[in-house]
Amino acid sequence: MTPSLPTLSIASAIISPIVVSAAEMDAVAAICSFESTLLAIDKSSATICSTAFSIPRLSAIGFDPAATLRRPSRTSA
Repeated sequence: MTPSLPTLSIASAIISPIVVSAAEMDAVAAICSFESTLLAIDKSSATICSTAFSIPRLSAIGFDPAATLRRPSRTSA
């Protein structure tokens, strides 16, 4: 079954892109590139920040282990 004329013209309009000048295409490409770069920078800084918060901090909590308090004697076998 072939589509009716209005349906066919709508389909062909969707398939064929709008003709634009090279300058417009360059401008759109530059904007898209800039936005994707900003998004990548924002995403990477968020990753760095979340990674830094997930790393445990080395801090002295509680008592020292007994091995550091009592030195072994030098005469032990």
